[in-house]
Amino acid sequence: MVEKPVLYSLNKDKVYTVGLRVDLSKLQLVISRIDFLLVYEVFEDNFIVENTAPCLEHIVKFVETAIKNSGVDRSKIAGVGVGITGRVNSKTGESFSYFNFMEVSFETIFERCTETGSTCGNDTRTAGIAELVHDKEKGKRNSLFVNVSQGLGLSMMFNGKIISGESGFAGEFGHMQFGKKNRLCVCGKRGCLGTEVSGYGLYKD
Repeated sequence: MVEKPVLYSLNKDKVYTVGLRVDLSKLQLVISRIDFLLVYEVFEDNFIVENTAPCLEHIVKFVETAIKNSGVDRSKIAGVGVGITGRVNSKTGESFSYFNFMEVSFETIFERCTETGSTCGNDTRTAGIAELVHDKEKGKRNSLFVNVSQGLGLSMMFNGKIISGESGFAGEFGHMQFGKKNRLCVCGKRGCLGTEVSGYGLYKD
């Protein structure tokens, strides 16, 4: 007698993830189910990122309020992914551009406030990872993702993997000194390409 196979499936309503983007002038948070179904989204446009404790407290409160308003049970949240503008070591979760005055990494802060796992990376790099997942569904394994917003960034995907570099800074071509107007960049250097070929550069022009 041949027994019938037993079929199993995931309970999609048991696992959710939180995605947070911290841009120069915007906060965006999304909550998705394990099958990538978007269940909640909120923006804050009247926001300016600053390397200060009050700004950090504001971001943490924004996340906590969003989770509460979403109606998603906190115990069902598997983790939080944070993409923040600036230079970020994705291996350690440290932001070198913002909130670098803390004794713990930016990533650890969110682990504590959400009581779950967290990962932090550069905003362009995290967008590139999302693009990589989307590309794999189409059978693509190599692509370049250019982020032209207020800043200028690049994610490189080769052979199905993100190229991050030794400290996670690969692709930061917005900080290559190609500019001719010798403008001061947020990174502290002058003449970075991003000061001219970006939203910031267009605004200045």
